[in-house]
Amino acid sequence: HRQPMPVPEDLMRKLSGGYYFSKVDLVVVYNQIRFTPASQRKLEFSMEY
Repeated sequence: HRQPMPVPEDLMRKLSGGYYFSKVDLVVVYNQIRFTPASQRKLEFSMEY
């Protein structure tokens, strides 16, 4: 799994005319992406309630 996520427009262009489609839960997928320790700090965020 070392390939970048496709651009949605490119994906739709490739799928046009197809017969089968599937859904992807991006929230679940995001939690499964592995990042290097150096890049993990760049992806942190916080928010106030």
